[in-house]
Amino acid sequence: MERKKECFPYWDLTNETLGITYAIPIATMRVKTKGGIVRKKFLVDTGSDLTTLPKGARELFSTPLEPLSLQVYGIEGSGMDVFVGRITLVICGEEVSVRAHFTETEKIPFILGRLDVCDKFDLHFLEDRVCFERREDPKKEKDERKEEKKGEKKDDKEHEKKSHHPKSG
Repeated sequence: MERKKECFPYWDLTNETLGITYAIPIATMRVKTKGGIVRKKFLVDTGSDLTTLPKGARELFSTPLEPLSLQVYGIEGSGMDVFVGRITLVICGEEVSVRAHFTETEKIPFILGRLDVCDKFDLHFLEDRVCFERREDPKKEKDERKEEKKGEKKDDKEHEKKSHHPKSG
């Protein structure tokens, strides 16, 4: 069975200070909001554990938010208070519930982290695009591996019986 795949072209970002332009993985994701499905640009960040959204994104969702009793730290080293909730993304045509941090600032982009995404999808960072590819159902994969192991054990036992010769004295 062919796995479902969805790809997004990189965006060019120019750093005026360094005088360079480089590609960044931005995925225009379909997001289920209280007003229906909308498209939002997410920075695909496999170095981030959780999906993180700016303060204004709260208005899009009717999800209950709980304050987190600790601060979340990013690469810049300064902590920020966040609220924790869930959002629903549509990836490869499938609705995926994702845990998300909603920050107290507007100074961050929508960031797509690993949790709840990388356990269901393989991410491929190619030369000009980032691709999400649906993994097989983990339970189905586990059951198939069990069956393979049973078959291997059975083969090993049969081989052992055939190769077992009593010692001649």
